[in-house]
Amino acid sequence: MMLASPWYLLLLLPALAVLWLLAHGKLGRDATLVFSYLNLLKHGRLRRRTFQSFSAFRFLGRFLPIFLFIFALSRPQTASEELRPVGETTEFVFVVEDSSSMLHAKLGQQNRLDAVKTAIREFIVRRAYDRLGLVAFAQTASTLCPVTADHTTFLERLDRLDEVSLPDGRVHGIGVATALNRLKGSSARYRAVILISDGAPTPGIIDADAAAQAASALGIHVYAVGIGAEGERILPESEPVYAPDRLAKHNFDERALFQMARKTGGVYFRARDPNALADIFHEIDSLEQYQLSIERIVHRHEYFMWFAWPGLICLLAHTLFDRILFKKLP
Repeated sequence: MMLASPWYLLLLLPALAVLWLLAHGKLGRDATLVFSYLNLLKHGRLRRRTFQSFSAFRFLGRFLPIFLFIFALSRPQTASEELRPVGETTEFVFVVEDSSSMLHAKLGQQNRLDAVKTAIREFIVRRAYDRLGLVAFAQTASTLCPVTADHTTFLERLDRLDEVSLPDGRVHGIGVATALNRLKGSSARYRAVILISDGAPTPGIIDADAAAQAASALGIHVYAVGIGAEGERILPESEPVYAPDRLAKHNFDERALFQMARKTGGVYFRARDPNALADIFHEIDSLEQYQLSIERIVHRHEYFMWFAWPGLICLLAHTLFDRILFKKLP
């Protein structure tokens, strides 16, 4: 809690001075009328018939309202700060391949899908005010997270990426087309798709060229990221459930990804290890710069009435008590 007008607390100094004078009988003695009354001498001593039990209440009732009003004038309040971005941000949709090769083949110490998730988490830390979406694709595509500014929800959906079950394949076109459907109705000025795949595309109902043309027409950049190095095995030989061609050397087709990025005004990148993947996302971060300032908004909650109303109630109670129980001669 803070005080918006703390200088009003200086009024406490004269109030405390008067309180000290009254407590020591230096000020404010009531006028008295002395008259004889023989019953006072009964039993050889005075019989005190006063309201001493209420004297402390009377004394407190005089000054408590003053103190409460002084604190009310000092305007006690609490403040909470909100940081609001002002300007244009970017809407990103991550299109991540969720095929068997991404789950089993390695990139550094992690499988490729886990390495991609790590790189995305580090990327969005630097893009705190962007809106994000997530699409998983293989032979078909599924939207795991629509475009949202809630990064917590996005990260929760990203963590469950490897739980998605899609028919095995690698149809780049359907993944990008699904992302474009999420972005086409947006009024954002800057929109981009980040396509992440680890091999040659397979035939599907939407080819990569058609998806690239649609992205170019909408003014949406596609950044294509190829994962892995030539000569790697897509799956370990201990996986007998997969066809023999899955165990062949990695046949990486960069041309399709390069053409898709070039047609949309984006860039194609190749990540052969986790460090290269992190550098790629740093590069995308620098390419998608925008003018954004942070507006600081302070919300204040006033507690003036928390002191003013009790002070008024105490003042009225003291006045009524004083005039009824402690009647004074005029």
